Amino acid sequence: MRARVRPGTAAVSSAAAPSVSGSAGAGKEASVPEPVTGDRDALLRRAMAGVSVPAGARVSAAVLAVDSGRRAVYGDAAFDTASIVKVDILAALLLRAQDAGRRPAAAERAHAARMIEDSDNASAPSSESSPNTCWSSTSRSAAEGTSWALKNGWLPRSTTGLWVVNSIGRVTVDGADRLVAVLSDGTASRAEGISLVEATARAAVSAVGAG
Repeated sequence: MRARVRPGTAAVSSAAAPSVSGSAGAGKEASVPEPVTGDRDALLRRAMAGVSVPAGARVSAAVLAVDSGRRAVYGDAAFDTASIVKVDILAALLLRAQDAGRRPAAAERAHAARMIEDSDNASAPSSESSPNTCWSSTSRSAAEGTSWALKNGWLPRSTTGLWVVNSIGRVTVDGADRLVAVLSDGTASRAEGISLVEATARAAVSAVGAG
């Protein structure tokens, strides 16, 4: 499966960049107009200038600040999803159960746990369809009570030996949630891909700033 990063898809590395804040002059209330999305994209491009992308590799990122709605996108290439697609499969499972007016069955929960926690391919259906609806509070409860959520995906390409390394999820920075997605390919090793993804994730988080 191929994917593009876009705001609203979920994050990534647990390493988050510190936020940037400003202060008003004495006796004055701070008033800073909210930049448009394009400005945030420019901030992310500038942050990415400090990220070392190996020759021949590609990387894209998207970040959404849940509280403020600020978002930024870098890159517009299509990538193989690897195991991050399992999050979509889990979402489809929860939505199907919700539409049927039931909780996921014990067997479904067991398969989902192995699929997400162990990244077990055998526990993931070969295909899925996501119903066009929203999660109820019950369906969302699996992600509550944690400050981060993470799903990585990687695979070596048999034809080139180069690596696909992706990461999506949620991190909390200074008490504010960030949804982040970073997709990459073309690195010579998994370790090189992980370093690229982590550096890009930090750049993405810095682009939306403090909550």
